[in-house]
Amino acid sequence: DIESWVLRLDKAQSGTGGGVNVYKVQHADAEELADTLNEIFTGAQKQDRSAKVAAGKKASEISNKSTDSKTDTKSSSSSSKRSSSRTKSAGGTGTAAVADVEDVRIISDKANNALIIVATPREYDVILPVIKQLDLLPLQVLIDATIVSVSLTDELQYGIAWYLKKEASAVGSGLGGAAVLGTMGQKAVAATSAVATGGLSALYNSGSINALLSAQATNNKVNVISSPSLMVLNNQQATIEVGDQIPILTSSLSTAVGSGTNGIAQSNSIQYTDTGVKLEVTPRVNANGMVIMEINQSVSSPKKTTVSNIESATIEKKEINSSVAVHDGETIVLGGLIDDNNAANKGGIPWLHQLPWIGPLFGSTDNSRIKKELVVLITPRVVKSKQDSRLISSEFKRKLTGIYR
Repeated sequence: DIESWVLRLDKAQSGTGGGVNVYKVQHADAEELADTLNEIFTGAQKQDRSAKVAAGKKASEISNKSTDSKTDTKSSSSSSKRSSSRTKSAGGTGTAAVADVEDVRIISDKANNALIIVATPREYDVILPVIKQLDLLPLQVLIDATIVSVSLTDELQYGIAWYLKKEASAVGSGLGGAAVLGTMGQKAVAATSAVATGGLSALYNSGSINALLSAQATNNKVNVISSPSLMVLNNQQATIEVGDQIPILTSSLSTAVGSGTNGIAQSNSIQYTDTGVKLEVTPRVNANGMVIMEINQSVSSPKKTTVSNIESATIEKKEINSSVAVHDGETIVLGGLIDDNNAANKGGIPWLHQLPWIGPLFGSTDNSRIKKELVVLITPRVVKSKQDSRLISSEFKRKLTGIYR
């Protein structure tokens, strides 16, 4: 007991002297953590990162010293009263008060992702628990996405949403606006969606949608475009792109370089544009285990231009923006992006049906309408620990083993 009291008294006496403490940040970003500590202990705004400091260093100074121009005696008295009042207001919490931190300096070492804290032992004891509570392993979310193209024929001619409503399998949907969805199985799921006109954002019984797609796949009406799985940090954006870059003629310039028709030089300006399917997902996990996802889905494809004299393609784009909330492991279905094309197929007696003027007498033209709907199934899975990560890795390895057998 005597030894412990000696250590306490020795520590209390050394509380007036400053010391240098180095904290190696494990999971967070040292610069952002230093800014957060500024706001916690002084209410200061985030520091301007353009300030000139040593290479690999960023200084953030915390100071509660009085800047009053009055005499030292009055300033000291004012500071003591302020400290006393702040201590009393926080005394009922059972923890060290912020008032115990009077004058510290926090420097973030970007190269080593560490915090250099110049403070007394007493002040450091107040700051350290806060740092440890902020320096936590961030949650990760595994996004399993399946992008399929479904041919809309027979019972699906009006779209998947219409078919599922007809079969009374849908538990909720929003068409062309905002909606609050019902339940999925025995779990409550809420979603608010803002979708393009005629679009669909809905939660369905996973068995119903899988059964529908499996049935259409046996009839060769389902084409799986992509089935990616990717891990993303909580509250960070994940992007999936499937498609091609196509050249688009943006301008054409003809210049005379001589006499005659052969003396014309033509200069074309080409720009490459991304086409295909693009899916952006930003997951956010709340305290109850719900996964709130900001989803942006777009589909772009080249079409023959009808609004310009330039012989180049026009990019047709369809887009859906949604905010949805689902339970960990549940599936959300996004659809409603329908592509409607008319095709004319000519046939007849070889050679003869291609003759001018009289060709139609020896052939026929079959006009067909091709409708396809793009459907995206998204399943988020929260990864909270290393064990969860190992289980997901093992599951993925088993899938690969089954493929290469």
